[in-house]
Amino acid sequence: GGMQLVADPFADLVATILAWLHQSGGVLSSAAVSPLIRAMGFRPRAVMEAMSRDVFWSHADAQIDVLLRTTAGVQQHPNPLPSVYLHKQVHVQLLKKIRDMGHKAKVEKVAGSLGWNLKSELRRAYGTLHIVLRRVREVFYDPSNLYFKTVLDGLVEWPVSPEGRIGPRDGPLSKEEESRRHWTSHADDMKTAGDPQWLH
Repeated sequence: GGMQLVADPFADLVATILAWLHQSGGVLSSAAVSPLIRAMGFRPRAVMEAMSRDVFWSHADAQIDVLLRTTAGVQQHPNPLPSVYLHKQVHVQLLKKIRDMGHKAKVEKVAGSLGWNLKSELRRAYGTLHIVLRRVREVFYDPSNLYFKTVLDGLVEWPVSPEGRIGPRDGPLSKEEESRRHWTSHADDMKTAGDPQWLH
């Protein structure tokens, strides 16, 4: 009889981050989360997959880290660049790349496909794409915070993945979403976990 309680630090971590997001009105500094994930020896990607139904985080390990804003979202950009900052053609291409990549839009991939890298003209003219994207009026890219998707709803365009629109969803977790919130060996970061002696 009785419930079997199994210690699952991974599930506890996910539940804790979601609780913090609730307490902070749906926006939480990644500075509060990243060191904790690292200290517990989990892969950021596993934590993000566990929360992906409810949370958007512009993180290099996420499946998608950049979105386009809706008209309402454009108006709410906190600190946009002047619209003349980027050459019109560069601006158009940038937004098109993000739109075309859809649910797999990643800043690194956008940079790669535009040739916006260390030695490029674009980099010399405008600076690093990571920095520029934070301030492009039509783009939502904010690596310094985690967001409940409900907070962003209406402000960003949610791309569609094979599983459907990646925006917020109501109702209970699917079996797969539920299982992603529990520990598997896939969640462990072998680079940071445990005693390094054990690996040799």
